[in-house]
Amino acid sequence: MTPRLQEKTHPPESAATSLTAVLVTDSAQPHPKRPTTRLLGGLVVRTTPDPRGIVHWILPGVVVLYTVHAREPRTFVFRTATSRFSQILTRVPGVSPSVVLLVQTTTLGRQALVHRLFRQLGRARREPSHLPDVFYSKLQTVLARRAPSAAAIDSLLLQADDPSR
Repeated sequence: MTPRLQEKTHPPESAATSLTAVLVTDSAQPHPKRPTTRLLGGLVVRTTPDPRGIVHWILPGVVVLYTVHAREPRTFVFRTATSRFSQILTRVPGVSPSVVLLVQTTTLGRQALVHRLFRQLGRARREPSHLPDVFYSKLQTVLARRAPSAAAIDSLLLQADDPSR
């Protein structure tokens, strides 16, 4: 049994408010048969060691940016599950329990666009979790285009700020 690290204050855990575990593997020493995973966005309330890396625990309802590098790069943007999403949950590698998948990309160019969006939100001190799921559905549509652009994503952000547009 491994000792627990100091954890931040959070609501008591129950079935409706259970934490989501996100595994982050060590990219400095990659294992040839295991993908390298990175957590690039999300509010971590505690971490625990794991033989494969470090498990980051995230509260329900938080939007997370997570990458998996195996044969191809995969980027996932998901919202950790709350009880109200019980019918639309998706399994993401290295994440437990299932989550609400908002965006998934499989190319480095699209991955860069998603990373750019999260950096913009961070610089503006905007919490990705405060954007509605409809925003992320539109983002997925933009990313599915033949040649998605940063300008199109910027336009989505402007629409999220001013719904009358």
